[in-house]
Amino acid sequence: DADFGTHFIVEHQVENDVPSLPAPWILDPADSSRLILGTCRVWRGPANGSGWSDSNLLSSMLDGDAGPFCNGNAQIRSLAAALINTHPNDPGAEQLYAGTAGVLDGGGLLPGHLFAAKIHDESTASTTQWTDLYASPVVNSGAAGAQFNPGAYDISSIFIDPHDPTGQTLYVTIQGIFGGVINANLLYTSTDAGAHWYNISANLPQTPANSVLVDPNDANIVYVALDSGVYITQNVSACIQPNAACWNVYGSGLPWAPVTSLMTYNQGSTQTLSAATWGRGIWQIALATAGIAPTTASLSPSTLTFAPQPLQTVSPAQTVTVTN
Repeated sequence: DADFGTHFIVEHQVENDVPSLPAPWILDPADSSRLILGTCRVWRGPANGSGWSDSNLLSSMLDGDAGPFCNGNAQIRSLAAALINTHPNDPGAEQLYAGTAGVLDGGGLLPGHLFAAKIHDESTASTTQWTDLYASPVVNSGAAGAQFNPGAYDISSIFIDPHDPTGQTLYVTIQGIFGGVINANLLYTSTDAGAHWYNISANLPQTPANSVLVDPNDANIVYVALDSGVYITQNVSACIQPNAACWNVYGSGLPWAPVTSLMTYNQGSTQTLSAATWGRGIWQIALATAGIAPTTASLSPSTLTFAPQPLQTVSPAQTVTVTN
């Protein structure tokens, strides 16, 4: 197929789609021997590149074009996927998100849109139901009918909060610029898979946002990379208030260059945040939660309450379940 295949075919597609972007890809969280890849459609197939065909498609053209080739169609700019454990009779299900390029970067008829789908091992383009989340309301906008990503800028990154096993809590960065008649909110979050949005840009500088991460040890801590550096909030729910002073510069020593991507490493005694910059290399710093032992264990209930108890008597037993 002309939008994926050998290196030559990918180059040929890029040549005929102007403007064009590199094809984003991620490892499939259900099987790391597979890639999920975006062109003007979403694909999933072997990471070694062998045997790809139309059977590897997870979507048709997201802009509704029935044509077999990319030809000015909305190009995919970012991808995210997470395993979800919502029902014991639905093993291996994944929540998948795909964001398109902006109006000036190859977004076609749907610039800056965000799509969601639930997939399984057997999913194909014909069986996968994609939902366009672009029209979902922005709850804290203060205006009825406020639009998600009103400037139709690039969906530069999507991050699914690993602390939410349903895959429905996500963060989205917008690679846009404030000013003029367009209010380019930089950062959104949703707790219901994009059915409702919250603008959490708050006091972030008015520069394009390129990447976002949730701290692996604390769901309240979020890092975001802008053209002006790396910022942190230690209470992301406070950023729902439009004028909240919830974001701060994280660390010092970064060169004065756009930060294009973030990644965490959280294993053993190494707990770091890495930041890739535009032309100035990769830098790292300790996570805000460095030194806290990472765990996937949880307690239910998380607290116990003991009623007043007469001396020399035994209270009723209470049960705490530890799940790893």
